[in-house]
Amino acid sequence: MLTLIIAVSLAVVVSAFCSMSEAMLYSVPWSVIERLRKEGRKAGEHLYYLRSNVEKPITAILTLNTVANTAGAAVAGAAAAAVFEPDQLWVFTIGFTLLVLALGEIIPKTVGVAYNRRLALYLALPIQVMIAALTPLIWVGGLMARMVRPRRRGPVSTEEDLRAVVSLTRKEGVIKPYEELSIKNILSLDDKTVRDIMTPRTVVFSLPAGMTTAQAKGGKTVWPHSRIPVHDDDDPENVVGIVYRRQVLEALANDQDDLTMAELMKP
Repeated sequence: MLTLIIAVSLAVVVSAFCSMSEAMLYSVPWSVIERLRKEGRKAGEHLYYLRSNVEKPITAILTLNTVANTAGAAVAGAAAAAVFEPDQLWVFTIGFTLLVLALGEIIPKTVGVAYNRRLALYLALPIQVMIAALTPLIWVGGLMARMVRPRRRGPVSTEEDLRAVVSLTRKEGVIKPYEELSIKNILSLDDKTVRDIMTPRTVVFSLPAGMTTAQAKGGKTVWPHSRIPVHDDDDPENVVGIVYRRQVLEALANDQDDLTMAELMKP
């Protein structure tokens, strides 16, 4: 009976550890890994290595899980045959299967995803130890993985991925809607041309070169921009320079009402 209890317990515990580690490894965000690295946490370095070489930890986890389930089932089955009557073994088989499924797979994986940030601090090092212990098997698994893995890897993240992350963080209340819009607009900058963002000349607020500061004061009451284009008196299409709003206001404050835009402007 003791052998049966030990075999079942080991099979469930090892299976739970493997399931939890696998779920944590796949679900922990890269942002968390980078933050841990910047904080100087050893777990951050371990996680960075594991995620950058994900076939190694996955091979180790699946190998250990398979061995534990297979060996556990064999030993537990033999021990159960000595404890139960032959016509009662089906009860043990169903119970053992449900136990491994619930406590060794479903619950650990759910916990691994739900608490991946916390578990990452504690599971990164044990996974590294597991990899070291199973190095020969991982080497064989690596050969098989290289046979099916594409030789050329695309970018880890794309702009669409970043946009999706930004939208999710806004929905979760981490950033404000205007911050989401700003980030998405930044990502679109390399797709914009000057023609896409320019203001047509017909709606541009500009001043003629011969206009004095007093005349400018009596014209448009609100100057929304700090730099105003200055055009030729006879040809509004011919921009000859720019004048700073601050300079015009300073000239007016100093009673220099006769200064023209041509005298104040920068070429």
